[in-house]
Amino acid sequence: MGIDNRSFFYAVTIAIGAMNAVIKPAIHSIDHDGFWSASFNLFNVHPVMVGVLLLCIALIYDRRDVHGLSKKDLLAITFTLVGLLIPSATMSWLFIGLFGLYLASRQSITPVQRSGAVILLVAGLREPFMTFLLQVFNSEVLALDATFTALLLSAFQDSVTAQGNMILAGNTVRLVVLTSCSSLANLSFAMLFWFAVSRAISSSISREMLVACGAIVVSMVALNIVRLTMMASSSAQYAIIHESIGKTSFAIIMVTTVSLLTVWGLRNVEKHTDSHRAHIDSGTV
Repeated sequence: MGIDNRSFFYAVTIAIGAMNAVIKPAIHSIDHDGFWSASFNLFNVHPVMVGVLLLCIALIYDRRDVHGLSKKDLLAITFTLVGLLIPSATMSWLFIGLFGLYLASRQSITPVQRSGAVILLVAGLREPFMTFLLQVFNSEVLALDATFTALLLSAFQDSVTAQGNMILAGNTVRLVVLTSCSSLANLSFAMLFWFAVSRAISSSISREMLVACGAIVVSMVALNIVRLTMMASSSAQYAIIHESIGKTSFAIIMVTTVSLLTVWGLRNVEKHTDSHRAHIDSGTV
């Protein structure tokens, strides 16, 4: 049994799952902030998730895949679509990830599709994994962010301390670090972006890519701590940074930084490969 161009149905299933996962937060954002304010806040949908899902669809919709839709494919697609009926964004991401796992297990897909499937698996599991992680270690993660923020802010202001997830100036609460502002939450998007771009270009993760990954981790934590410090420094700066334009600006800075470091890592891989080939050609290896 088969239907021509199975990759089309794979891509449509991913698109339906993606829309299902982002519609709920988008509607809530419009409901809460109004359309124009929500649009500046990107409808509470992180641009990295949109970009990664579009990348997955582009990779999996491979015209070189000449196989038809099999019974297993139909069962997997049906299972995914039924799972998407559960009214939960987290569950939607979970079923998207499971569909990616199914595609990655298929022996007949092309290497390009396999890259897309692996990226889809990681993207889909990011949300449920982070939800679990932040539920278990939420207080520790937020307290660590507050501690680093208080240390940086104390270089500019007196009597700054951290107590749990609160940053205090004397007895006055200057900032309460919430889950959505944690370094771990922002870092998860950065790591997903790095992995997606790296995996789309190379089927293996090299040492140079891991060095870039380490640089991204340090940069993302540092950027978030600076952001939290600015928010805690005054109510005026808090209003600017925490509002829609501030959130969008931070997302742009984050994506730009991660993009540059990811490209830097990939360029180092290319240089290393060229150098290795030169050594082989010269007979020194």
